[in-house]
Amino acid sequence: MKMTILTLTTLTRHTIRNMEPAWTKTCGRKFALTSRTITQPNGGTRELPCYSLPKTECLYIATKFNDEARAKLVLRWETLERANAQNSKTKIKMEPR
Repeated sequence: MKMTILTLTTLTRHTIRNMEPAWTKTCGRKFALTSRTITQPNGGTRELPCYSLPKTECLYIATKFNDEARAKLVLRWETLERANAQNSKTKIKMEPR
């Protein structure tokens, strides 16, 4: 499971970039960069760069949040994990033995 930085709306991309050097020094890798296609009001599209972060990287970033934002992040991860567990149970039930 991963969460995009778009989900973490309390941070700007600039703030994430400021945190990345410490993460790279400790873990030896940068945050994964991806993009989303955004529809423009004129009907066109453009690519919006964003980070795709696994739980560990989200938790690292969350240490920089205020208490309310950190709580929202924790609750979001719990929701993702419950949904993933439910999907796994459904998949197991559907597979023939």
